[in-house]
Amino acid sequence: MKKIVVVFAILVIIFGCESKEELAQAKQAQLYKEAQQTQLKEIQLAKERKDQEEALAKQQAIKEANESTLTKLGVTMDEGKLVIDTNKAKDFFAKLSDSFTTTSQKIDKELKEGNLTATKDMGVEISNSSVTLDFNKTKDFFERWGQKIEQLSKEIELFEEAIDDKNLSKK
Repeated sequence: MKKIVVVFAILVIIFGCESKEELAQAKQAQLYKEAQQTQLKEIQLAKERKDQEEALAKQQAIKEANESTLTKLGVTMDEGKLVIDTNKAKDFFAKLSDSFTTTSQKIDKELKEGNLTATKDMGVEISNSSVTLDFNKTKDFFERWGQKIEQLSKEIELFEEAIDDKNLSKK
């Protein structure tokens, strides 16, 4: 019986106590696991930051696209006061002028070459030998143009109503 207890004690000592190597390996494994988790968290945070930045950029783009023509012109209503920002108006007209200048130069150049494609969006294409009219494109162009004019007139109407409401409330 003594032999069994001694063998059992030796087995417990051998298997029960971990060697220094096993402890070091376990510690390294734990440190590696923690490093991996930290790295994963950093990747997730970077992805979240990127998503937030993209959402902000998208929101800013939508805001700029939805900005009214009058606001781009620098005309706003603030607490019943008509505010005209001359710097915005100057910038708006400068951009409009640049756009017209560029387009007119392009049309002029193409007319001299005898190949007018600047009006292609409107459905009109002129070359040395032919004039092509695409009525579908012309119709779409005038519909888009009409929608823009209609939108501008609605903005002016709303602006006029806001001015009228402020004047009537003071009487």
